[in-house]
Amino acid sequence: MSSFPTRRISYRRFLLCVTSKEYQRLWCSRNPEKVREYQKQYRLRHPDKYREIRAEWRRQNPERYRAYKRYWRYGVSKDLYEETLRAQVGLCAICYTANPRHTDHNHFTNTFRAILCENCNRGLGMFADQPGLLRKAAAYLESHAAKTSSMPVVSVVRGRQGIRTRRNSAGSESANNGPKPRKPRGRG
Repeated sequence: MSSFPTRRISYRRFLLCVTSKEYQRLWCSRNPEKVREYQKQYRLRHPDKYREIRAEWRRQNPERYRAYKRYWRYGVSKDLYEETLRAQVGLCAICYTANPRHTDHNHFTNTFRAILCENCNRGLGMFADQPGLLRKAAAYLESHAAKTSSMPVVSVVRGRQGIRTRRNSAGSESANNGPKPRKPRGRG
């Protein structure tokens, strides 16, 4: 307020002293209720235009939008998110892969737990936050890992020569079923 004169001046003299942007900012700061009402009416009259404006802002500010969603959904501030990420040394809390971006939360209480990679977050979601199911799944994988350690591993490889299978048995070299790869041409 100190930038504006304290004595009363006429409206015309005021407009001559202040640019239209400055006047608009001043008017908006003095009439916040009217501004909110005008914005609400504008959104109702032009829903498509407003949707486009929001989508464009999200494209231009992806990190700010993610931070807004985290705060709105889970109450996780930017400071808390960065502090948690620092405590996790920038790694997923489960598998320790780099650059986790997903906010893990309790689906019943909606409270924040940790920052996970996409695969770990989806995996927990698929098991519906039930530790018993996760333990059963881990036991299942461990029991089958013991049985299959002596069995050959078959993988499908796609290349220029078509699809071929590669069988690896524990301790033997890999054998290819399919055409042999060409030797690289070169001077030698």
